[in-house]
Amino acid sequence: MRTKWIPASLLLLTAGFSAQPLQEDKTVWNGVYTEAQAAQGRVLYEESCSRCHGPDLAGRVGGSLKEDTFFRDWSGKTLGAYYEKIKTSMPRGAPSSLSDSTYLNIVTYILQVNGLPASSTAELKTDLLQGIRVESKEGPGHVPNNALVDAVGCLQQGADKVWILTNATDVARVTEPGAANAETLAAAARKDLGKGQLRLLYVVPSPDAFKGHKVYSKGFLIRDPKGDSINVTGIQTLAPTCN
Repeated sequence: MRTKWIPASLLLLTAGFSAQPLQEDKTVWNGVYTEAQAAQGRVLYEESCSRCHGPDLAGRVGGSLKEDTFFRDWSGKTLGAYYEKIKTSMPRGAPSSLSDSTYLNIVTYILQVNGLPASSTAELKTDLLQGIRVESKEGPGHVPNNALVDAVGCLQQGADKVWILTNATDVARVTEPGAANAETLAAAARKDLGKGQLRLLYVVPSPDAFKGHKVYSKGFLIRDPKGDSINVTGIQTLAPTCN
């Protein structure tokens, strides 16, 4: 059998690649800070942040930094993006006025208050932030309560006169609050109808002209064990029928 010749330089190159450790896909649930950092962060938070965001992080003049709000706003983004947001916007009236280590320790305290586990040894460092993803405990595909979402379905009206999206697709998170552009609507029109049902709340103006249409709906998700709803910010027709 004929042996294929491989240059020594290529062997060295590939050997170098195989020796490279694979970078782990870390989330905030992997223990990315220490208890000592969070303890320092608590003191710093109380000095610089509690007046606006409250002693319990639930919000006051500034918004809430905890639980549903934290995961709604930051799931899927990196901890680096969260750190930069805090650094460039806080404290109120004096952004970027604190040291990098102060901002970093405040972030670790916020993680602790949100129930995210600490590590016994691994301190959080600024050069690690971009490699750590914020994620709710339900996982990366979970859409949290109050998130801005869209869905496609058939517009109907129930016996109680509440508008309903039947044969609805799964809700998906969106970032743009305004009306959907032509590209988004074209993609929505190509979607197959789903099997879900969503109540549509506070639909103004009334979408009577779209009854029975395949429609695109956008709004804020309201989770409910009895059935999810969308607090509607906009409805646009995709087709005059749902067939």
